[in-house]
Amino acid sequence: MGLPKATYHRLLNLSISLVCGLTTGCFDVEERIEIFIVNLQSERVTLEAEMMFRDAPVVDGTQVTFAVDSGSFAADEEVPEITLDARGGKAEVTLFQDCNGGPSEVTVSFRTVNQTTPSAALSVNFPPGARLTNRDLGFTCEASNISALDRDLHGQAIEVPCSLDLNNFPVGQAAFKAEAGGFQQTAARVGRCQPPIITYRAVVGQDDPQDVEPLPHRCADSISYDANNRTHNPRDGLVSLLVHLQGAEGYDDDNGNGIWDPGESFDDLPEPFLDSDDSGAWERGEWFLDINENNQWDPGNGRYDGDTRIFRTTHMLWTSAPLVTGRLGSRIQPSASMDRVAAGDGRSLKTYLVDENLNPIASHGRNDQLRLDADGLEMISGAETALQQSMGMSLNDRGEVTLLFAQDACDSPTGRTFVARLEDRRSGTAQCRDEDVTVEAEVSYTPGPSLARKTVHLPTLTGTVQRSFDEICD
Repeated sequence: MGLPKATYHRLLNLSISLVCGLTTGCFDVEERIEIFIVNLQSERVTLEAEMMFRDAPVVDGTQVTFAVDSGSFAADEEVPEITLDARGGKAEVTLFQDCNGGPSEVTVSFRTVNQTTPSAALSVNFPPGARLTNRDLGFTCEASNISALDRDLHGQAIEVPCSLDLNNFPVGQAAFKAEAGGFQQTAARVGRCQPPIITYRAVVGQDDPQDVEPLPHRCADSISYDANNRTHNPRDGLVSLLVHLQGAEGYDDDNGNGIWDPGESFDDLPEPFLDSDDSGAWERGEWFLDINENNQWDPGNGRYDGDTRIFRTTHMLWTSAPLVTGRLGSRIQPSASMDRVAAGDGRSLKTYLVDENLNPIASHGRNDQLRLDADGLEMISGAETALQQSMGMSLNDRGEVTLLFAQDACDSPTGRTFVARLEDRRSGTAQCRDEDVTVEAEVSYTPGPSLARKTVHLPTLTGTVQRSFDEICD
């Protein structure tokens, strides 16, 4: 929003005369500085300073210093002070608002041949502009599944880069909360008003996600089990991660004027809270930010808030090493008994690869894989399967969990089942005798970014393929 220079002249003359008259006497007949706002916008302002010495404009080349208490004289780096050469008794500069908003106090000074330094000051109040809303705010981490429950890694730190997407709005002071683990922030290496470098850090064995009850589900018998006085289920490994910062409630800008108007729909935000039990709603005992300091969590207040604390939640799965014991542990399961496979026949195999909460295991390596080796029968398909990061569940905007199954089948939880096929392809006299069958599974996986790959073997599957009764065997 540009405003004409004349609008400010009389007001600034009075303001500056008070400052200079009390401090440097810069409004006497010899020395004078006047500061004008040439163009004022929501995130920047162009300032012009006019300097007088001995009742005449200062000579060209006189060095004029601009300094500011918050903000920068450069768009892409922090420059709180800049010195320019005067031309025609004037110097002009552009000031960019501080990344966290707010007014700026600008001081202008120059050095005279009399070795005096007259100065003047001006407060700049930036007009409000568009605000970051909860609809603009994005929060993601580069990993969705880490082996932070792997007891073999006790004491090791797993670090995951995370990032904020602010839709080109300036970054404010962001704060983070985690159900388990924690966050580290460091300033961006280049540029100003850039989101900080965010690292999520989990130390194995230091803490655990909240233990929660299984969701009511028709497949409950396939996705939960009792052990060690608790019921293990996939949500036991789910960790909620929260960011909150100053902004405005999102709204539907029906008339396109860039501001909220009465009657337009808006997001009536509650106080930020950490959904540790994955219910999609605040529950007693869960952390919350008490914005109005009334010692209780509050839902939306029914009115539009253009200056409030907005937040975004993301999630990460903590998993263990593959569980290789128990009815629902990692295993190779044939489509029918392997005890007496008929000659020329075969079996379909389904390999289950799960952690202690029946979640998919972590995978962070390019060569992570499940490999099957068979003796007695030939592996037709599925001998090697690359592992991918998976959570095996989805979450909606409210944080409510949906467990995923391939083709909606309870025996095929997503990210945890892998299929293969064995067949008897013996020929000649080799088919004329019973043959022992063994199938072995080796899992190679990387527990987290920058960690060493691990190898685990699943229980071996055994059986027998029968002799053929073809003429060659008579």
